[in-house]
Amino acid sequence: MVSLQRIGAMILCLAFVLHDARAQDTMDELLSALATGDAEAVLASSEERVEVALMGQGRLFTGRQAVHVFKEFFRRYPPESLRKENEMRDAANWFATARYTSTQGDNALCVYVSMQLSEDRWRLATLNVTQFADS
Repeated sequence: MVSLQRIGAMILCLAFVLHDARAQDTMDELLSALATGDAEAVLASSEERVEVALMGQGRLFTGRQAVHVFKEFFRRYPPESLRKENEMRDAANWFATARYTSTQGDNALCVYVSMQLSEDRWRLATLNVTQFADS
């Protein structure tokens, strides 16, 4: 017979696994939105204010302002592909880098994403797009 303590431990373990899976979905959804040029979806998980830097020029934007910035970015650099390069996460911070290529034939761009855990949800804090050092 399974004890109540053991059942409780299994439920906690399952809740942790499901929470972790939902968290991975957050980063995957953001990267997928970048790959398809969906500015609204890119900023869907953002904090009230998000730091955006494009080609060395950056500042804090409201979510709505950042959507307009990325609509213009996708107009100038329509997405062709995006490949996640690195990912690192701790209890409160999550970082990822990806290689972004455009249909314009420009050199590959490096995308840096920083998310922070806020009120039990991962929120986009920083999005930086720059030239790759080897481009």
